Amino acid sequence: MGGINIKQQTESDVFKVQLEERLDPAVVRKLSRVNPLLGLGHITFEWTCILCVIWLCQTFWHPLLFVVGILVIGARQHALAITMQDGSHYRLLTNKFWNDVIGNLFLAFPIFLTVDNYRKTHFTHHRSPNTEDDPDWVAKDSADWEFPKNRNQTFLMHVRIGLGLNTLFIVRLVMSGGDRGKLAPQLRRSWATRISVYITAAVLLTYFQLWGAYLLYWILPMFTWLQLILRVRSIGDHFRFELDQVYTQARTTYLSWFERIFLVSKNLWFHLDYHLYPSVRFDRLPQLHRELLKLPMFHEKVPITNSYLGVLLEYMNGKTTS
Repeated sequence: MGGINIKQQTESDVFKVQLEERLDPAVVRKLSRVNPLLGLGHITFEWTCILCVIWLCQTFWHPLLFVVGILVIGARQHALAITMQDGSHYRLLTNKFWNDVIGNLFLAFPIFLTVDNYRKTHFTHHRSPNTEDDPDWVAKDSADWEFPKNRNQTFLMHVRIGLGLNTLFIVRLVMSGGDRGKLAPQLRRSWATRISVYITAAVLLTYFQLWGAYLLYWILPMFTWLQLILRVRSIGDHFRFELDQVYTQARTTYLSWFERIFLVSKNLWFHLDYHLYPSVRFDRLPQLHRELLKLPMFHEKVPITNSYLGVLLEYMNGKTTS
């Protein structure tokens, strides 16, 4: 089946239009209110889950348990990245300085990012999603991101990513800022702080002889399952054949509990809702979705799919959600 390059079907300013229907600003302010205890609680929960999985795998070693552990840790790494995304919108802590310090130390640095640099690219993505001005979109300028694909192409692509065979591409992407050098100066501003943190971490790993565990339980899931999650989510969140107005700039997907545990957490499957009102905290996205469904135009036009498997089937068949 021949590929259709979705980029060719976008217009540079189609998503800069104003919404014809808007929620009550008081409702948006309520849903956007920062809750520091909640943010810190989620960070503590995710790290506790990761450490418990490592302890279980080490204490009750079994190959099947290890595989499940890798899936859980990769999903928790993704949850840390989503929490960092909230931090990039200053939704983590009320104090902006400590918002970024905590965000960097416990969310961004462990996955080789920084809150400030992520904020720069992420805000650009929000201003012009799915256009040539969107760094996330530009970084996907390859045959892997052309749809539809047949079943074999889709399967082999996801197997390759899940096995970590895209590792060199990922390293280049991180080093270049995700845009083949265009954003590299921004991503290198915080190198001094990052390097000092990484050197400290390396010394501690060496002293306590934890390099093996670090590579096995952190690096391995990061370059395998986490990358597969990011690929599936990117397709599900933003790739569509019809990108003609603000309500199709992203998709909302209703997930099963299995997908919420092993793929995407923190309600980010309400992705269109999040793009329309990015100040809303992740824990309030279900409430935001219920409010948006009260708007006739949103209810009529919002693209909704049941499960990410449903999304992949759409792209294999060349169909979209009405």
